[in-house]
Amino acid sequence: QKLQIKDLPSQQKIIDFGHTKYGSFVSLQWEEGSTLDHCDFTSYDDQRATALVAALVRAVADMHGSGFYHGDLKPENILLVGDSGEEAAIRLIDCIDFAPNGTQRRSSAYLPPEGETASTPACDGYALWKIVTAFLFTRMNCVSEQLKQQVGEILESILDPDGGDPDLTSALRELEKVASAETEDEDD
Repeated sequence: QKLQIKDLPSQQKIIDFGHTKYGSFVSLQWEEGSTLDHCDFTSYDDQRATALVAALVRAVADMHGSGFYHGDLKPENILLVGDSGEEAAIRLIDCIDFAPNGTQRRSSAYLPPEGETASTPACDGYALWKIVTAFLFTRMNCVSEQLKQQVGEILESILDPDGGDPDLTSALRELEKVASAETEDEDD
């Protein structure tokens, strides 16, 4: 109910939810798009890559800023909607995950070294870093090594060894500075 009231732009819209004698359910609005694991990033240049990473960080930051956490971020749970040139809309999907024993399901490939004992915010921060540096950047053939290093360093700053809530707002500000510098370089 709280997620339905918040209506975050980076989340699928919740149409209905409730309980039946068979269990709980959540009905989400369908959106056209492709999950990151089914997208072709080979032609992305520095500007487009920075816009995508910033949109991804903004989506997670919006969720955290509203007091919610994903806990199972991975390329299959990130929907790219309407990727037209510079503008990429991100939807975090599968945010609501019911497990029979009340535990949260997490993908081990995107868990921090602490594994299941890590806090959900720390898991989101680590997964975000790994998705960008180990998944997206390995598929972006036209992105400069300088940008990959720069963005990697910015995102490393969100990895909290104490397992706290990652500072996504600062990372987003730094990414916007990088994007702004790229635009200035392009204008020169």
